[in-house]
Amino acid sequence: MVAVTAGSLSVLYIIALLLIGRGKPNEFSSKASEFKVAYPRYYYQDNTMIILTESVSQVQFSISSLINGSIHNGTTTRDTPAIVTLPSTLQVRETTYDYRQLGLLVTSPPDKPISVVLATATGSSAPSAYLALPCIEQPVQEYVYYGVSSRDILSYHSQVLLVGCRDNTTVTITPTHDVQLPDNPQSSTSSTINVTAGSSHTITLHSLQTLLIGASNVDLSGTKIVSNYPLTVVSGHECVQVPSGHPACDSISTQVLPTINWGINYLLTPLYSRINGQKFKIIASEENTTVAITCNTSSINATLMSPGSVFEYDTNYADFCNLICSQPCYVSELAFSALYPGGVGDGDPLLMTVPPISQYPHSVTFTTLPDVPDNFYSIAVPADSYYNGTVIINGSLTTLNWTPIRDTNGVITGYGYNTTASGSYTISHSHPNGTIYVSAYGFSQSGGYGYLTGTLLDFPCITFSSDVYYATEGGIVTIYIQRDSLYRKAAVIVSSNNGFNETVVFAPGETIVSVLISIPDDDYSEDIEYNTVMFTVLPSDSYCHIANETTVVIRDDDYLTIGLSSVTMREGEVSVGITFSNGTLKPDNIANLFLQIKNLQGQSLTSILQFNYSISSYTVSYDITKLATELNLTNDEPVNVTALLLPFDEEGPLVSISPSALTFMLFDTPHITSSMPPISPTPLETTTSTLLFVSTVYVTVEPTTVYMPTAVTTVCITVESTNSLFSQAIGNTYTIIGASALAVLALVFTTLCIVTGIISYKCGKRKQANGFRDRSSTELIANELYRNNNANSINDDVEEYTELRHEKNDPISYSKLQHTRYTEVDLTDPTYASIKHETETAMQELNNVPGEGASDSKVYTSLDPATLNEQDNYDVTISSNDADNNSIESYEELKDFITN
Repeated sequence: MVAVTAGSLSVLYIIALLLIGRGKPNEFSSKASEFKVAYPRYYYQDNTMIILTESVSQVQFSISSLINGSIHNGTTTRDTPAIVTLPSTLQVRETTYDYRQLGLLVTSPPDKPISVVLATATGSSAPSAYLALPCIEQPVQEYVYYGVSSRDILSYHSQVLLVGCRDNTTVTITPTHDVQLPDNPQSSTSSTINVTAGSSHTITLHSLQTLLIGASNVDLSGTKIVSNYPLTVVSGHECVQVPSGHPACDSISTQVLPTINWGINYLLTPLYSRINGQKFKIIASEENTTVAITCNTSSINATLMSPGSVFEYDTNYADFCNLICSQPCYVSELAFSALYPGGVGDGDPLLMTVPPISQYPHSVTFTTLPDVPDNFYSIAVPADSYYNGTVIINGSLTTLNWTPIRDTNGVITGYGYNTTASGSYTISHSHPNGTIYVSAYGFSQSGGYGYLTGTLLDFPCITFSSDVYYATEGGIVTIYIQRDSLYRKAAVIVSSNNGFNETVVFAPGETIVSVLISIPDDDYSEDIEYNTVMFTVLPSDSYCHIANETTVVIRDDDYLTIGLSSVTMREGEVSVGITFSNGTLKPDNIANLFLQIKNLQGQSLTSILQFNYSISSYTVSYDITKLATELNLTNDEPVNVTALLLPFDEEGPLVSISPSALTFMLFDTPHITSSMPPISPTPLETTTSTLLFVSTVYVTVEPTTVYMPTAVTTVCITVESTNSLFSQAIGNTYTIIGASALAVLALVFTTLCIVTGIISYKCGKRKQANGFRDRSSTELIANELYRNNNANSINDDVEEYTELRHEKNDPISYSKLQHTRYTEVDLTDPTYASIKHETETAMQELNNVPGEGASDSKVYTSLDPATLNEQDNYDVTISSNDADNNSIESYEELKDFITN
């Protein structure tokens, strides 16, 4: 082990501490890469700092201060922790300005966290130590701390030491006894004022500035410290007798936790060999906090009436106890003075923080102090599903002689064990998810030391239960807010960008509450809207609020009615009329539709129709000689051709398409025998579906004989009042009549993005959404099969969605990702390519089912998209004269049909 002295090197072995916890290093445990600490006023002025790491290789660290700059740079390893002796002038012994700049900054590389222990005199001369905790900025509006100490009739000081973690930290101090404090700690000429018990004094501290709060002949336990940024708060006593009047006194100190890290369930372990027992000190964070302590078969109950109230309880030397508070409380353990009745004449007071079960780490590493003759450790483990009676000590699986710890109902809540110790130890729970609490302590003839060997610093949170909610214009949306702590009071102010504001209070025992928000209505058919709802936790409640925003996706309930209104066929040409007959668009809104003329072989002619405030109808003409020629028509075998009208923009206004499809027959004859009159001057009345796409409607129109020349001519399109486009579909889809609107939409959209730049803004939008893209029905099924072979892709989807949610660059796309099964896959993966090929082949086989006319064509009808969004499967209905195909009734069966 290496020992170094600031200024000159010397050998001094004292302690090794290493935490291996479940918490994330540098965030939620006592391991970190930055600490801001200080030494309070001790009876002895020898200062020692121990730097520890779990790394077997060297880890660099540095110690510096505001007034001295760099104090020491060194290295430490797991087996040779560095011990640095620091000047006695670094103790904060007074509240005056001369002691304002004594904070110490201890750092290591960000990826190499360390643990830090601050200690004073060693050996038989009254050693004392405490585990330093990092400054963790938690998602709360304020941090609340309470001092813990003891009273002594001597002139030594009960004290609370503050160290700033950030500049411009506002601190409000409410002492339990009169104290003298500077009026303005930032001024070297500030006067000192008397802050009476129960009154408050607000000051400002900057990073690494120190302020000592102290008074003699009093106990400052319960002194309240409130700040807007985290602080390092070290509490204890300069030299105290426990109880007062029983020699001898000793310096005690511990770094106290903010109330957000407190808990309700504690396991209490006795101090080994201390036959006069020990004292536990409990501090309440809320009013009317009940405390129940059970030791063996005896129990005691107490009520703490107000925040900061203190309750003390002495236990026998062999008692392992359970302590439960009705609301979060702080617990510390003190040793009695050596000459307290029942004592054996050695050892003096010590002070240790006891963590709640919820903050137990998985593993700790510690060492006993050198030159202290009697050293010990105590262990406690919760009686959860991970308990199996064993722990791992220095790499060996060990079964201990556990003592069960019971609550007031006799139920075992944990197990305890204590023993003598010498040297260094690494103790961990034998189950990878198990947790453990270990305290290390020791006694000499005139002193005692003790410290918590490691703790998590997790905190309870309030969140929305979902990142997105769905509502309809004119309706009411129910928003759910949940918390992960039953025992803390909680109230949140919920607001939204449409003026909603309401305070919601969690009742005792409630983990989830709901808020009802009314959605305004109007008569316009509009695009989907997005309303942001947020909440704020009241400053008095110790809760984080990481996910305090959610999005309400508002769907319009005002429909547009647009439909196929006429069809006229002439030589080599078909003209289709489309009419906008119902509903009102806002001037800045657009409704986009697809018009597709499709034959049995999957070839198609496609146009995009754009309706707005001023355009209410279209007539679209197609030269369909190409379709007729490729079909190799004969006079005896007419061919069905389908006109489909489909929604284009899933995020646009709601469109009721009526009718959405019609069929007509093509014949290869030398002349026109008749012409087809218009179907209707207005859209035909048919059954339609809701929301973003429609179920295909088959409209029977009696065909007439039409002459179709066999020569292939140039394809041309005539469109009135809008742009249009010709494109051939790529890939396989469902069969022609009534193809699932989602499949056709995905297929055509992919084609349009590739072939033309007309809708390039759509492609860019999908690209922005982390590469998630629409797919044809074939790709959707192949993708599903690929996902089954590559489960890791699901986790990737979650990560990409999480990143997207935090960026909030494209709320439309991430809400779609939440409620559809579009998933990016590796298109170069041979497995995917093989699955897709098999899918395409099977789909082609399905498309080639023979028939005798329009009624033989299979109709794939998608369900209501609202239902689709709530399901993982695409349910489809298949009708055909081929009985073998009637058995396919669901998306899953369709997938099985393809793969088999």
